Amino acid sequence: MTVVEGLPGRGWYTKILLPYLGSDGHLVGANYALDMWPNFSFANEEFMAGMSKWLETWPADAEEWRGEDGASISAFWFGSLPEAMEGTAGVVFLVRALHNLARLQNEGVGNYLDAALADAFNVLKPGGVLGVVQHHARDDMPDDWANGANGYLKKQFVIDQVTEAGFEFVGESDVN
Repeated sequence: MTVVEGLPGRGWYTKILLPYLGSDGHLVGANYALDMWPNFSFANEEFMAGMSKWLETWPADAEEWRGEDGASISAFWFGSLPEAMEGTAGVVFLVRALHNLARLQNEGVGNYLDAALADAFNVLKPGGVLGVVQHHARDDMPDDWANGANGYLKKQFVIDQVTEAGFEFVGESDVN
């Protein structure tokens, strides 16, 4: 199986997925578009210099975590899905990644959420699964508070965005 992990960072889920997928599996890290990162207050020149090398450095870091029987590893930027990866994944897993995509799109900075969801849709095989874990804003919260800037999105907003990207809503859990 091939799994795409959105925002794999320092490997919390990566370290679980690599051995789980095994030597026949493949793990793909998907990061925010490089031009999205300067919109974060912490993204100074040094940070951006390091981030510009992420397509090489993250897979190299993840290689150290895979062990002898872990999955193979690759990476891409959201909004730049390589054509060779289209239709290759069984699962796309997005953990607390949507709020910043939505925030910047809602602020008119870029179409980051649309691009990421399009890549998630296009990387999946027919019948593939998109899994989303996102902090849930209550329905009674004002929309301008639940626009992603505070780390929260309303459930219906997420469902609407995902279905507009071509996905079918199948189910949910209130675990997280």
